[in-house]
Amino acid sequence: MTIGSGYDTANRSPSFTSREIDFSGHMSPRVAIGFERTADRSGASIAVTSNANGSDATVLRLSRDHFG
Repeated sequence: MTIGSGYDTANRSPSFTSREIDFSGHMSPRVAIGFERTADRSGASIAVTSNANGSDATVLRLSRDHFG
């Protein structure tokens, strides 16, 4: 499974790593679905994440404004 392992601030992009996992309770994988819209001076992103059985959902929101 490929999972996110961090964020590279210089490139403004997530970094990923591959792991072998089992579903014996040692790791709780999450699924994320998102949308991003950008313009010349602003941008917004929203994502919804959930664990595999759907019992724990999280909404993430990020907005960016560029002045100058």
